[in-house]
Amino acid sequence: MKKITLLLFFFSFTVTFAQDPGSCPEGEIADCFGNCAPASWLGDGYCDDGSYSYNGVDIYFDCAEFEYDLGDCPIPEPAVLTGSVVEDPPLAFGQDADPEGPLTLTSVINIEEDIVIADVNVTVNINHAWNSDVKVSLASPAGTTVILIDGVGGSSDNFIETLLDDSALEAISSGEGPFTGSYIPSNPLSTFNGEMSLGDWTLTIEDTYPSLDDGGFIGWSIEIVEVGLSNSEHSIEEMITLYPNPTSDYIYISGLLEAQKYEIHNILGAKVLEGNISTNERISVEEFSNGIYILTLENGSSFKVLKK
Repeated sequence: MKKITLLLFFFSFTVTFAQDPGSCPEGEIADCFGNCAPASWLGDGYCDDGSYSYNGVDIYFDCAEFEYDLGDCPIPEPAVLTGSVVEDPPLAFGQDADPEGPLTLTSVINIEEDIVIADVNVTVNINHAWNSDVKVSLASPAGTTVILIDGVGGSSDNFIETLLDDSALEAISSGEGPFTGSYIPSNPLSTFNGEMSLGDWTLTIEDTYPSLDDGGFIGWSIEIVEVGLSNSEHSIEEMITLYPNPTSDYIYISGLLEAQKYEIHNILGAKVLEGNISTNERISVEEFSNGIYILTLENGSSFKVLKK
């Protein structure tokens, strides 16, 4: 239990308003809502989720900015958004039976929530008598287009409950119809990582040899996973990790694709160190006073470092 000493005076009271991060007294830090609290409360074994008060104000360090009280608070699961389209009867495409039939079809799923994307998975259901004729691509609301299926499966038939997932074990290029199960797409869905989810996601289905065979589009679905500490803690484009944290002497950074300039500032905003670092190299913080520091890389990634 945290021990907090309060001085109470008859007919007097204090109202504490949210503070700017740099306006807290020495030894204190602004919490998730800007209220000042002792920096020592971070990572002290208690989850500061409003259960504890300081100067009469409930304190919250249970946000991503403070890495959920440096692990004292549970990390929420990233949001998962889904959408689906089912065509009954299936929509025909190709010009074998009908010379005026469509060469391509498009289908749109509108995502109404806006999150930063960490992962996208797509499931398709398409009938076709010659799978390698089928080309499928996905366009994001930002306009990024990824070809997911392109000339695979030879003369085999159909794509039934075909899950396209970068984490699958088998590439779709090595499979054959009906492709039921999980497959790595022709091009990575991770291309969408870091974009925002809100808006129209457009699937395009094309028959590349429309005069020979026709197809039927049954439907598709999409799953979009939010960036969170469990899947991309500090960087969207790179899986960058800083460790150990808290530390008493050195910190290391792994996952850098190239050398980066860095700066370290104390909680008051003063720069205390700068330099260059490559992946798995270390930075000495032995001479730093105990407290909270901010390490910023030139690629925009930033980390809160607790020196103990």
